[in-house]
Amino acid sequence: MRRALTALLIATLTISLSGCGAGLNAETRKLKQVTDGVEATVNTDGNNIKVVNLLVVETAEGAGQLTVK
Repeated sequence: MRRALTALLIATLTISLSGCGAGLNAETRKLKQVTDGVEATVNTDGNNIKVVNLLVVETAEGAGQLTVK
């Protein structure tokens, strides 16, 4: 009886601590943009260019100012 109870306790703890209860909608699967910049990859004519932290800011006149960090 004690072995069965111990096995049940271990199985319950394993399932509850593994985080399987979140299913397919776990927070770690949801990507969030935490900065103002964006990322882009350009594949043209065999070139592989990756742009990171691209930010376009609108000026008072309505034009856009490109900022890359």
